[in-house]
Amino acid sequence: PELAARIARTEEDLAALQSNLLEERAKPDAQRGPRFADLSADADSLERSRDDLVQLVQREAPDYARELGLGAPATAQELMAALAPNEAFFAAMVGNRRSLFFLATSRGLECREIPWGIPEVRANVGTLVEAMRTGIDWRAKSAAFADTLFGNWPPDITRLVVVADDALHCLPFEALDVAGADGTRRLVLERAEVVYAPSATLWLAETGPGGAAPSPRELTLVAFGDPTLPGSGGASAQPSTPRDAELRPLPFARREVLRLASRVSGSRGFVGDEATEARFFEEAKHATVLHVAAHALVDDNRPAYSGLILAPSALPFAADSTAARSSSDGFVQSFEVLRHSFDQDLVTLSACDTGRGKVLRGEGLLGLSRAFRLAGARSLVVSLWEVDDAATSDFMEAFYDAWLGGDTLAGALRSAKLQFLREERNATGSNANGANEKDEIESTTRGVGRHTRQERRSGPGFWAPFVILGSRESAALQGARSSTAR
Repeated sequence: PELAARIARTEEDLAALQSNLLEERAKPDAQRGPRFADLSADADSLERSRDDLVQLVQREAPDYARELGLGAPATAQELMAALAPNEAFFAAMVGNRRSLFFLATSRGLECREIPWGIPEVRANVGTLVEAMRTGIDWRAKSAAFADTLFGNWPPDITRLVVVADDALHCLPFEALDVAGADGTRRLVLERAEVVYAPSATLWLAETGPGGAAPSPRELTLVAFGDPTLPGSGGASAQPSTPRDAELRPLPFARREVLRLASRVSGSRGFVGDEATEARFFEEAKHATVLHVAAHALVDDNRPAYSGLILAPSALPFAADSTAARSSSDGFVQSFEVLRHSFDQDLVTLSACDTGRGKVLRGEGLLGLSRAFRLAGARSLVVSLWEVDDAATSDFMEAFYDAWLGGDTLAGALRSAKLQFLREERNATGSNANGANEKDEIESTTRGVGRHTRQERRSGPGFWAPFVILGSRESAALQGARSSTAR
């Protein structure tokens, strides 16, 4: 316990230092002084101290380290022993010249090696994702890619845990068309529920024998949607920013939040001028479920500055510091999320590209989703590309209805996707009988600008981008949701 306390203090000091370092890094190179170099050196020193302490705990008390989530990397034997008979665990290692794909079940471990390095993986994933987004020849491309990753789908598997690597972080595995042992092809979505984990070791730490679920607590849901955009003339508007011209109101996001608030007893929904950044951080302190339906802006090169656009707050008369302006501008950025605690069982980021970010070798995907996970959120629902405002509202309603009705989070997300996959409505919401499927449909997205759709809502462009990150929901939500649903 003494070593654990020292690790915790070191990580607190490191988190505070990293916040200052981010502010310095945001300055132009010419404005960076000796302080930047000093902060970088201090951060390196603290990271080495933390790593030394972690290794000491692992060596002296391995079981205790596992309980703290600091255990040594999991072995294949430990992973297979932890898997249920219906579970499979997929992990990828993308190399410079070739890649390895592992598929573990309780019955064994299979490894596939392919002659695809980083360039080939990125090119093939990019082609497949574009086909899924547009609906053009996506099924054939999906089948070919699935055969490369999996071969035949293992029998009796109804739950898949995915640890992605490099460009595979951008791929929704549910939309892969896999072949069964009998040769029949079906989407992964039709065969199993899918969750995405950061690593086998962390997945075992959260779900294995040493994993401890949070104590039961009341379900409290807070939702934000269709906020007044900065510079749009709302009551609390601040001076406009260059991005404002590309952003439009999101009426279906507003409907999404208001319907969700009416669905769960004791929930709170904030839209328009009330959906401010300041209220977001304040309400997050008391919520077990946090939902945001808004625009998002993603910076793949500087993931710390990706964020969600909420309504700006009026600054106090004397508040003219950089920190005060940042916390009131309506832009909830990743580095700001890391400064707060998000003790949620579920965070849903119902916006464009919230599952995207920068891929860093050895670290995985850096962006909004990583920031919320590091800040304490146990499960997240995010999107892998731009999403349609109207269709997303219906999708989220189906997801929460299934979850509040008793499904697990992963099961509820799968249920919503299957509902879209099997329906006959086109993107405008009208019945597809007699409709021209080639008609272009212009639609507002929850990101930047507008785009066109040429497919019915059963296409993967509408349902495939939503994925769930995390391992399991706490016992608190399982017991509370049925009593709070109206």
